[in-house]
Amino acid sequence: MEIPESKMENIIKISNTAAKKLGLSRINFVFSLKKSLGEDVNVNYRKVHDGKVWIEIGPKALKPFGKKDVYHEMMHVKDALEKNLDFSDNLKGETLRMKIIASIVLNFSVDGRLDKMKLPHIGKNERLKITADFLSKKGVKTSRTETRRILKKLWGKNLKKKEVLLSARRLNSVFF
Repeated sequence: MEIPESKMENIIKISNTAAKKLGLSRINFVFSLKKSLGEDVNVNYRKVHDGKVWIEIGPKALKPFGKKDVYHEMMHVKDALEKNLDFSDNLKGETLRMKIIASIVLNFSVDGRLDKMKLPHIGKNERLKITADFLSKKGVKTSRTETRRILKKLWGKNLKKKEVLLSARRLNSVFF
């Protein structure tokens, strides 16, 4: 299963522009379709310091995957390079739940910073809805008001790893 040529051309064009704007021009981005991801997107940073990053897109995520998604994923790459915020391997010993919550925290930071930079991003209300839907699918019940309050405070914060984990633990305390 491959990404259709016209879609791939569009993604490459967007990624080249985004890479320049985010200072990632030296990185070679490889986009691929990964059936097992369904509606998710995965960024493989393992070779980021060698200049290569794979962005795998699930088939259900491909159709809506566009400019704001490319910028979002590339901002994660920038964080991995500049702040060692690659949580794909760095949360050894943490539960899957904490890894998921840490990624939620990072998503609010990433999209908020893109917003402040006036670059394409997933808006705050859309990000809140995506998060609520995701948590619901995972069977996580939350104090909706408290969750929204915490997440809104994270919008656009330039977080270090320690702050991400602290915020994730705080957010975990309102999940039940």
